[in-house]
Amino acid sequence: MGETDRYSDYRRKRSRMPLVYENGELISLLVIHVVVFMLMVAIRLMYTFTPETSNDFYTEIVPWFHLPADASIFIQRPWTLLSFMFTETGAHVIRLITNMVWLFTFGYILREVAGYGKLIPVFLYGGILGGLLYLGSYTFISSLQPVGTFTGMLGANTGVIAVAVAATVLNPDFRIFPMIRGGISIWILTVIFLAIDLIGGVGNINQAYFIAHCGSMVTGLIFALLYKKGIDLSTWMNHLYDRVMRLFTPKKTTVRSRHFYNTGSRTPYTKTPVVTPSRIDEILDKINQKGFDQLTREEKEILRRASEEGEGL
Repeated sequence: MGETDRYSDYRRKRSRMPLVYENGELISLLVIHVVVFMLMVAIRLMYTFTPETSNDFYTEIVPWFHLPADASIFIQRPWTLLSFMFTETGAHVIRLITNMVWLFTFGYILREVAGYGKLIPVFLYGGILGGLLYLGSYTFISSLQPVGTFTGMLGANTGVIAVAVAATVLNPDFRIFPMIRGGISIWILTVIFLAIDLIGGVGNINQAYFIAHCGSMVTGLIFALLYKKGIDLSTWMNHLYDRVMRLFTPKKTTVRSRHFYNTGSRTPYTKTPVVTPSRIDEILDKINQKGFDQLTREEKEILRRASEEGEGL
């Protein structure tokens, strides 16, 4: 077992929720979708207990979340280019469940084949490009005519499609359930998922959806091909996130780790870093993103001590 593996094993022993830690961005996406869905359910229930009809919910509330087909309305509500991919109405619980199952499956695989920090950027890229193509379809295809503020797009499909395609292109030989006759190839799973999703967009009524979802496929393909060539389109987004988070993080005071003074024959005092679970997690994230060689001498010493303590747990 290598050093990095030993430290990862130590973290798993110390963490009570390893699944949440190792797949933080995936869990975050799932939680956001569920929370927004529960919010929509609560609002929809409020309409059932008032004189307003349930149709008012779709005409007064949903248009503020879905991506409108009318470009003039979108200009007034630009945030819907992001909100639509995280929103499902209270009546579409089955679609929410299936989307979350697919998101968890392909999101987990993408993290396995590409590492941390890729899932959310790919999901957002797919949703944004798909949304823009949806708007463009109603703008430039004369046969498509939006019906006021009621025509719009909701759901995580566009983002999930990009994630599925990116994971498949990055490692088409990846297999799930390997214990069952060697497992199932990811490309087979992706074909099944895309077939189920795109069949619903064949008709003229869903032509804009079909175009949007095809755009999401292209997004995932482009991300994966560029990533294979060493061009990571998620880097700037992760850096932006880190900068924003640092604005809300208190600055750490610099403390000298060594003190030198005349002690005669005695060994000078050496500050021993405290080993804490949070500190270990920070260092392991640094290994995951930059490699073990990028650690400082102090960080390597902390991991050495942590691994020794972990073996006794």
